[in-house]
Order: sequence, then structure tokens, then C-alpha cells
Amino acid sequence: THAGTTRRVNVSDDGDASYWGEGGFVAAGADGRFVLFHSSDSGLAGDAFDGDPTRFGEGLFIRDTAEERTTFVAAGLQMDGPVLLSENGRRVAYEKTDESGTHATQIYVFDWDNVTTELATPTLSGELPSASCRFAADMTRGSSGRMTTCFSGNGRFVFFVSEATDLVADDENGMMSTLFVRDLLHKKTHVVGLSNDGEQSWWSSPTFLQASNDGRYVLFR
Repeated sequence: THAGTTRRVNVSDDGDASYWGEGGFVAAGADGRFVLFHSSDSGLAGDAFDGDPTRFGEGLFIRDTAEERTTFVAAGLQMDGPVLLSENGRRVAYEKTDESGTHATQIYVFDWDNVTTELATPTLSGELPSASCRFAADMTRGSSGRMTTCFSGNGRFVFFVSEATDLVADDENGMMSTLFVRDLLHKKTHVVGLSNDGEQSWWSSPTFLQASNDGRYVLFR
């Protein structure tokens, strides 16, 4: 056990500390096992990062304090940009801007169990949207264990807004900003701001307020 001990968190997978990259706490899972931290030191990523170290930017890492392992999550992020951690600490949702193509911002989700990253805001054909997709509310960095988060506590649903018109079939309100939810389990995107008979608003954009921890119920205005 590690009871009564103090250990450094922002280290590489083999335990080496960063010598130059500033690192800091972002969030922790509900039981404290998984800690999400950021650093600009590409060396902490080891072989998981094979890009240009000078373009590493800000990176995200998950430290498993039980197994004492560090997993590289993402690089090239905006400093202090929105990042959310699921309650169990095993999924990370973050915004990232495509610097080489559309220059639009999209949301990605990293899954610690499978060590995979998926685009949470794809078009119907699975491509990058040409319009930005951002978290449905201005999110500070932290965990998803609160109702105002845009990432459900179970790590399944992501709530976001976009003016993209090719995320769902029959998007009827043109270029108006729309409130969406992405179901990461069933790989489907749905419009949230609908009337009881399924109609979208034609003259105002719905505003996300909060959602239940399992993502089933959403409050908007």
C-alpha cells in the first residue's frame, strides 16, 4: 500500500521527473487513483509521442497512482484550454484546434482502458467538420462530477454547440448555433434543443444549463 506516503505525480511512465517542462494538476478521478496533469515536456510521453518535440505544445497525461504508470493523452493543446475528466478518471474530453487543415476547434475523447482517442464531433460521414465544435458551456478545467459539466460523469455523453450543418441528418436551422450531444457508446450525435414534437428552434439558439450525471436528462433554455 501507499498509505502515509507522498509521491510525485507528474513523472514519466518509468518514474523520471521532468527537468524543464512545467507541469500541473488538472483533475482527479473520484477515488483519487487517476490524476490528470499537464506538461510541456515531450520526454514524459516516451515512445507514445513520435512528432516534433518543438511542436509538442501543452500535453496531457494520466497518472495511475495505484499501478504507478503514466499514460500520454494528447499534445498540441492550447494552454489552459477546456479539459474534462470522467468521474472514474478513465476518460478525458478536450478541445483541440486543427492547425493544418480547417483551423476549426473540435472535441476529442481519450479512453484510458483502450488507449484510444476518438473525435467526439464527427460529421455524418465521419470527417472533421469545417465549423468549430466547442463544449456547450464555458468549462474550466476539472472533473465531470458536477451537473454543470459538458461531459457526463460516466464518460459516455459530450454536450457541445456548433454551427456545422452536417453533424446530423435534416439539420433544419441552417447556420444557427445548435446544441448537440454525442453518445460515445452508440457513436451517434443528436440535437438536444428540440420541442416535444422534435422541432428545432428557428430564431434562437438553445443554451445548455446542466445535465444529470448519467447524461440522460438535460436542462436548457
